[in-house]
Amino acid sequence: MSLPGYLLRTWALLLALLCSGASAATLALDAYPERIDLSGSLSLLHDPAGKLHYTEVLAMGDAFREAQPEDLVRGFNAGVFWLRVSLVHAGAQPITRWLVVGTAKINLVTLYLRSGNDWQAMYSGRSVALAQKPVVATDAVFPVTLAPGENRELLIRVVARGATDMSCILWEPQAYRFASGESRLWLVAILAGILISGWLALLAFIRLRQTRYLWLSLLLIAIAGLESARQNFIGVYLWPHDMAVPLQMLSLFAGLALFALARVLSFALDLPRQLPRAETLLRILRWIAAGAVCVSFFDYGLGARLLAVAAVCVHLAGLTLPLVLWRRGYAPARWFAAAFSLGLLLETARQLANLGILPWAKAMDFSLAGYLLSAPFILIGMVEQTRKLSQQLAVAEQLQQAKSAFLARVSHELRSPLNTILGFARMLRRGSARLSLAEGAAGIEKGAIRLLGLIDELLDEARVAAGKLSVSPVPTPFVSWLEEVVAGAEVSCEAQGNRFVCVRSAELPPAVLLDGLRLRQVLENLLSNANRHTRHGEIQLECKASLRDATALLEFVVRDDGEGITPEQIRVIFEPFVRGPENGQGDRRRRSGFGLGLPICRELIRQMGSDIAVSSDPGKGSCFRFTLHCPLLAPEEVSGVELNAFSVSARPLVSLPDLTGLPVVASSPRVLLVEDDPEHLALLRDQLGEAGFDTGVARNALAALEQAENSRWDAIITDQMMAEGDGWYLLCQIRDSGQFMPVILLSAALPQRPPGFPAGVEFDAILRKPALSEDLLLTLWMLLLKIGSASPTPGGVTAGRWLELATLASDGDVSGIEDWLAGLDIRTEDDERLASWVRAALGRLDLGLLEHLARRAWGRLQVHNNCQ
Repeated sequence: MSLPGYLLRTWALLLALLCSGASAATLALDAYPERIDLSGSLSLLHDPAGKLHYTEVLAMGDAFREAQPEDLVRGFNAGVFWLRVSLVHAGAQPITRWLVVGTAKINLVTLYLRSGNDWQAMYSGRSVALAQKPVVATDAVFPVTLAPGENRELLIRVVARGATDMSCILWEPQAYRFASGESRLWLVAILAGILISGWLALLAFIRLRQTRYLWLSLLLIAIAGLESARQNFIGVYLWPHDMAVPLQMLSLFAGLALFALARVLSFALDLPRQLPRAETLLRILRWIAAGAVCVSFFDYGLGARLLAVAAVCVHLAGLTLPLVLWRRGYAPARWFAAAFSLGLLLETARQLANLGILPWAKAMDFSLAGYLLSAPFILIGMVEQTRKLSQQLAVAEQLQQAKSAFLARVSHELRSPLNTILGFARMLRRGSARLSLAEGAAGIEKGAIRLLGLIDELLDEARVAAGKLSVSPVPTPFVSWLEEVVAGAEVSCEAQGNRFVCVRSAELPPAVLLDGLRLRQVLENLLSNANRHTRHGEIQLECKASLRDATALLEFVVRDDGEGITPEQIRVIFEPFVRGPENGQGDRRRRSGFGLGLPICRELIRQMGSDIAVSSDPGKGSCFRFTLHCPLLAPEEVSGVELNAFSVSARPLVSLPDLTGLPVVASSPRVLLVEDDPEHLALLRDQLGEAGFDTGVARNALAALEQAENSRWDAIITDQMMAEGDGWYLLCQIRDSGQFMPVILLSAALPQRPPGFPAGVEFDAILRKPALSEDLLLTLWMLLLKIGSASPTPGGVTAGRWLELATLASDGDVSGIEDWLAGLDIRTEDDERLASWVRAALGRLDLGLLEHLARRAWGRLQVHNNCQ
């Protein structure tokens, strides 16, 4: 450098320092650097109201302070910022530099250049039309020309309408074009990838007609539009040059992207079914985003803040929800976890930077690439989810086919007993000589029994589907309850030519808290299935008990050596509407029913806190087992409900011979019928009247109590729900009055004990409407003859004597029964009643009822002796 040039440069620097004073920092330039960051040389003045004129600002030189990096890159702000800097050209040749203020997102920048005593203003930024900008560019770019030795002061006015970056860079024009072109090329490539992914998602929607792909396409297009608006590509390449791009375009694209993102999360993770509460939260956030877009048209800063908060919440949900569902075993969630973890983490950092929470402003530059990387994972996850849904649809179609077949079976199964009933009824009405009255009544009753069993299965399945199938644990004398199950199973197995064996622990709990009716239903179903699929084999019921503190661990196992179950059948055996193969060699009896028994049993056992396990070896038999935990009770806690073991459902445990009624005894028992249904009341009176009972009627509990005070009754049969006093109220009043007559509950619904009802007050027996005449009459006679009570039986009849009577009745040995009567020790009125009843039953040859009663008496005495 020549001596004159050196002196000129030194003079210019000194002049700049003297003229600038404290009002602005001074930066010396030469012709060589391509990029100079002015951020460290800026002075800053905040104008919150945005009303200061540049002349007023120039007069406030002392109000400027040195700008710090955190002053230039801010979160959401409103108002105006003034920046001041002085440039001194120390070179020998004139230079032109481009001043780039902030990023493409900045709203409005005004540059004031001092030229002598005058100031020249130039405008750029998003809200300035392209035709009015001094340099056509996506950023706010201003040309600055300096002569050799010139000192030029710059005053920059920045209008903030959101997250603001006021960094100032002085570029050599060609270097800026190259750097900005390289950056735009990178952004365009990413935007193209996102748009292609969006187009693929749209094609998937057109092909598959699934809304989830449409929302994914809208999400990607909205993200591309948002980034194009943020980088001002729209204003430079797509918008009219004489019009400014509205700032609200950012909020529109951001709101659409956020709304679509919430919908993509909802569909991708199946939130309505998997996590309903999370779906509700996302729905709220979606509408907050929509509301924020509307607010931005009136107050952009407030609307942008609301959008940022909603975006952070949705993004955090996108990070956590896939991980939660992945841990729960939802397979497609692993793809969404990978997708959202990267893209949404960067976007969350970006929004936190927008809010000013994170100083890492560079998060703004990486979130778009994160979405590009995330899009393929989202598409893969949705494809896998679609495949899974297709599989579920195939299963649903199979289930629908099974339901259709089930409805066809319902029509067939229900019509068969109905046709039988109608056929016998028509023959009896015509007085057909081919059919006796007893045969017709027996046929009608048999058809009704089968029909009731089918209806019970349908009702239980309806309760399972509605989630209403439940269990009601009550104090239960376990040993007597088990004897009842064993007695029924013995008869059923013997009728089919199978042998029944019961294996039990040496020590069974005397009393437990469980739902005996429902557990009995489960065991009866398992035993019935084993009996149907076994020919001349052995059915085994195993009951093991393990007592631990106050809990009894009960293990039940039902085994058979029948035809067994194939592995394919085991996989679907507990599905509703599925029966055994109908093309096998089984007869019609083995393929009857709806296929609902095992599903109902599994649901009942699950309600009890366990599950049913099944194992089988085809051709060698099957094994069903389950374990229950039941609270232990003291024997005195069930002393008042011991006779509940005789409660029966609408389906009998055993098949009885055709009976027309019980024999009339010398002393006709008096039974009070409490029923508000006239038709059912008439039916009961007819059944009991033909059996030799003297009946009275009452329409409600209050009328029954009045009759009980004025007359002597041997037993009461009452409904559960009546208008003026129900059956529970009647029971409580009878017990309080000191009358110890048997009270039997006959109701169509399960017993519904009222809240606060006294503990230990129980019905002597519970029957379900419509009760079979045999069940009703047998229960009455057992109570009246005191069979099954804890006290010694009439005549001192031992268990062996009762078993002898049952064997005689089963063999039809009339002479043997007469000898049994002759050996009966008659001491009391109860003994006489028992002898009269047995004698009358023998005279009418009602040996089936006599056998059943004797077996019950034998079972009850066995239980009583074991408890002793």
